[in-house]
Amino acid sequence: MNGAKLPVTETMTFLMLPNDLLFNCLARISRLYYPILSLVSKRFRYLLASLELYETRTLLGCTESCLYVCLFMPDDHHNPSRWFTLCRRPTKITNPNPNPNPRWFSACFRPYGLLMNCIRKKDKSSDNALVSITTRHSPFNDSCGLTAVGCNIYRVGNFDDGKPSRRVLLMDCRSHTWKRAPSMRVARKDACVSVLDGKIYVVGGNRKCDSSNWMECFDPQTQKWENLTGPDAEMRESWLHQDLAIEGKLYLSGYTSRQRCVVYKTKEKRWDEVEVMKVPSGWLFDSSCVIDNVLYSFRWPGVFKWYHFEGRSWRVLVLKGLKKLSRLLHGSLFVYLVDSGGKIAVLGEKEVGEEKKIWCAEIALEKRNGQEVRGKVEWCHVVLTVPKSCYIMQFLAVTV
Repeated sequence: MNGAKLPVTETMTFLMLPNDLLFNCLARISRLYYPILSLVSKRFRYLLASLELYETRTLLGCTESCLYVCLFMPDDHHNPSRWFTLCRRPTKITNPNPNPNPRWFSACFRPYGLLMNCIRKKDKSSDNALVSITTRHSPFNDSCGLTAVGCNIYRVGNFDDGKPSRRVLLMDCRSHTWKRAPSMRVARKDACVSVLDGKIYVVGGNRKCDSSNWMECFDPQTQKWENLTGPDAEMRESWLHQDLAIEGKLYLSGYTSRQRCVVYKTKEKRWDEVEVMKVPSGWLFDSSCVIDNVLYSFRWPGVFKWYHFEGRSWRVLVLKGLKKLSRLLHGSLFVYLVDSGGKIAVLGEKEVGEEKKIWCAEIALEKRNGQEVRGKVEWCHVVLTVPKSCYIMQFLAVTV
């Protein structure tokens, strides 16, 4: 028909989908990319900051291990302890706004401009970067009592007043908000804090404790604390070095007039004496982590090892790609290891002139016949440049 107008066909776009479908799609994308996706639009920022997205990730089995670093920045007197998380570097996209508004571009991550300020041009060979996250003022200036379970980072007992405390705080890493958790039954300071089978074990930290309350356990599922019977008086009065949680057992080493080691068996709920020679020598003083009930350790000068419990001996972890990692290890001040979804995540810091380079690496593991473990360095590079006065307080992995 002459003069008749053809019907206009509306183009369907991704953002026209209902929220349920958008959550289903976004949940399948690695969280490493969320800061970049937050730049797309206001609706994306809203969706990526929603707890419903993380509930969808859990239902779909798309949760992943995410790395968090707490840095102490003495020049920032208002908030010296600042948290960072590992994200994908937005090097292959164009800044959508040449003059970005200096506001948070989501409820969790810093805006594009501030993100890029954290990443120096000379580090652009890296695909990953540590990005500062927004939390309310961190209630501490040291790393004691920090541990991670599931999607939460817990702060147990130690606070700035320097006195023993029953308080427990947690940071929900889905929204990066701090909130109160159920308090411990006993006030503690500088206690040993470990995670075993998804529960938090807190040992010592109060000289007035007797055997009935020297140790307590928190179950995040029931949100309850339980007192556990402690070892003998000599061990309770000893100077505890560090604890090791592995294979359903909690090992403690301490000094009084002699060095002793005891083990708490969680299933039997009892303590046993352990010969010092029967525990991994050196695990007290080296950077270490436990992955699938295997203890891994880093020892200077640049050697990674794993402990063979049956043979009671350390064995060298044969690494493919160690040469590139060795360049970062050379001159590093400290090295930290954590279990990142079955892989070893390595974090280190090294001084270069008046700056400090924070670098990270990830090592995939392969077990062979139960008698051999090999590794492959999947990536390693500098992820953040900070002033020389800054230093690493804590390195943790959470599941979100």
